[in-house]
Parts: sequence; structure tokens; C-alpha cells
Amino acid sequence: MKKFYVNYLTDGVLDNDGGGYLYIGDTEICLKLSKLSLSVDTNDKIIKIADVKSVVKRDEMLGLRKTLIITDKNDYRMRLVSWKRNDIIAAIEDSKASIENEIKNKTKFNSATTEQLINIKNLLDSG
Repeated sequence: MKKFYVNYLTDGVLDNDGGGYLYIGDTEICLKLSKLSLSVDTNDKIIKIADVKSVVKRDEMLGLRKTLIITDKNDYRMRLVSWKRNDIIAAIEDSKASIENEIKNKTKFNSATTEQLINIKNLLDSG
């Protein structure tokens, strides 16, 4: 699991809901805001890696604010500020690749097993 310090942004009046840690694991991205954050809602924000639709870097405030927007398949947006945007993107891509490889390996196994069952059925039918 990789851990990054980030600021969480909303579209509200203050725009900056506070700081916390972004954890990127094998299957989930989890934002844990500090209890001292300005946000009323300091509950964990979670996006499943498999549900990530896009990760976009954006420079705001004349390039001074390095924003990263993670969007999931339900169009939930997690707006973050971090100087480690490239590292966060790399961690998300690594987790996504691991999930895809795992699915690919399971699919290979299942197709081989299906093919073997068909061969056994054909042998039984012919004999």
C-alpha cells in the first residue's frame, strides 16, 4: 500500500476541505482526511481501482496549485492537490495493471479448463 499526503478539494465556498492521506492499495483508493480538516464530512472517501475511469492532472491558480482529479465510473470526482501527482498516477496504474493481470490469468485458466472438459466429453462420446 502506498501513502501520499494530499489536500482534498470540493466545489464549495472554501474549496479546500483540508489535508489527509491518500492510500493506494491493490483494490482501492482511500482518502483519510484529518479530523482537524475544515470539512464537515471527514469520513473516508473510497474509489475501487477497477472503477477508476480517468485520472487527470490540472494546474490551477496560475500553476501554483497542482490538482489531480480521479473520476470513477459513477462520475464521482475526487479532487486532490499534491506535488506527487506523477507518483500517485503511477501507483494507480500499477494497481490497475495487477488487477488486469489477475483477471487475465483467471480467464486463461478457465478457458484451458473449459477446453479440457470439452475434450474429455468428446472422448467419452466417441468411446
